[in-house]
Amino acid sequence: MIAFGVAAALLALVASLIARHRTARLTAEQQIRNSEARFRGLLDSAPDAVVVTSKEGEIVLVNAQTEQLFGHPRNRLTGQPVEILVPERFRGRHTSYRRGYVSENPQVRSMGAGLDLYGLRADGTEFPVEISLSPVQTSDGVLIVSNSRDVTQRREAEQKIKELNQRLAQDNEALRDSEARFRGLLDLAPDAVIISNKNDEIVFSNKQAEQLYGYGPGELVGRNVLTLNPERYREGNGGRPIYFETVRATGLDSQFILTGMRSNGAEFPIEITFSCVESGQEILIFTDIRDITEQRETAKKLQQLNERLVRDNNELDVLNRELEAFSYSVSHDLRAPLRAIDGFSQALLEDYADRLDTSGQDYLSRVRKAAQRMGELIDDLLKLARITRAEINAGEVDLSALAEEILEQLQQGDPQRAAEIVVAPGMTVQGDPRLLRIVMENLLNNAWKFTAGKTPARIEFGQTERNGAPAYVVRDNGAGFDMAHAGKLFGAFQRMHDASEFPGTGIGLATVQRIIHKHGGNVWAEAAPDQGAAFYFTL
Repeated sequence: MIAFGVAAALLALVASLIARHRTARLTAEQQIRNSEARFRGLLDSAPDAVVVTSKEGEIVLVNAQTEQLFGHPRNRLTGQPVEILVPERFRGRHTSYRRGYVSENPQVRSMGAGLDLYGLRADGTEFPVEISLSPVQTSDGVLIVSNSRDVTQRREAEQKIKELNQRLAQDNEALRDSEARFRGLLDLAPDAVIISNKNDEIVFSNKQAEQLYGYGPGELVGRNVLTLNPERYREGNGGRPIYFETVRATGLDSQFILTGMRSNGAEFPIEITFSCVESGQEILIFTDIRDITEQRETAKKLQQLNERLVRDNNELDVLNRELEAFSYSVSHDLRAPLRAIDGFSQALLEDYADRLDTSGQDYLSRVRKAAQRMGELIDDLLKLARITRAEINAGEVDLSALAEEILEQLQQGDPQRAAEIVVAPGMTVQGDPRLLRIVMENLLNNAWKFTAGKTPARIEFGQTERNGAPAYVVRDNGAGFDMAHAGKLFGAFQRMHDASEFPGTGIGLATVQRIIHKHGGNVWAEAAPDQGAAFYFTL
């Protein structure tokens, strides 16, 4: 009977211990669930869309703002590749950038600096976004946190973070990990973040806030948030919490341009966004702060550039008027005497040929040729001036068809000449049809002219690639030239060959360069003496 009583007591003790263990475990699990719920609640309160992905680009967690911004319910996003949120035309490039970011020791930075980035909603519409990336080390490995902001409304608020629960049990490892994760996210945020209470006392600041204001780790906590502003902005209010009351009166998610003050007294412009966050029975003020000094300087430089552009445009108008006056003078005041010189010289040769010896007739012939050459120069100069002032009337231009037409005319003008002509088909571009015809005529006429001594002459027009962009090339097997003199190739009146051997005024390539530059392209050449030349241009 005694043994039976002892056994019963032991069984009762074991049952009691099991019950206590189960209660403790359920309590810990409930605390973990509460912590995770708290985490999701904090994440859902952030002002930006937050997407957490694995290193492989698989979405593992999104917040409510992501659902609202992209139009997908979160249960359809979880497990999907993050490229589902990227327009299809950018997906290949985005995948490459994402892999490069993960493989190169990822750091906190903005995505696509200097580029226009776009997101894709569930209904297929696109919208411009501003994205920042942050790596987070967790027990499951490295996760990539991306903040997306719809910049069409310039809502540049960063995450809203609710009160960090500082009362979590220190002996619960899961709770400590959760709190460390929240703090890590804030420290990796691209902007300065400060959280203050109803007494205007700072209860949390991230590393960016300490660096921005010039304080050491933890030195901002406990200070009055107004001490971060110059003294002239700290209006007296009878000891009441000025900042807290101002935010509450203004409303949620308000944005302002203010002035901040560093620990050394230096002032700088800031853009702040603040939100009220309810944490239990307490209301906290979440403030996102961005230094806009560089933005202000950029705006100032832009204004100066605009003013300079206005001055340059005014000067250009004056130069254009002067050029028009010069063109008129050249066209009317120089043509008449040249025509008179040529005409009277011809009359002397025709009417007084019997009175002139061979030398006299030769002299008059030279006078006529010089006058005619001067007339050609005047015509080319006027053409160059007109091209300089011409407006671009863009349209579709079939360069292949244009080249075939010009080369056919050249062959008809010299049918006895043996020539191999190769024109690649289907080269269609956007440009001014009239001006691009002048380009093709000059380049192909040059190729025809400088292959005069070759049997057979070979002239090609085709397409290649230069720096990832299409480039068009006219290539011949003619006289070529020494690349040591290529620097003066596109200057007016610059010639690589003697005029007696290859006639011309030296204006054609200068005209080509002007037209190509008006189309936003470049033109260059490659050649060698007696081995032909190749002229390239882009648009």
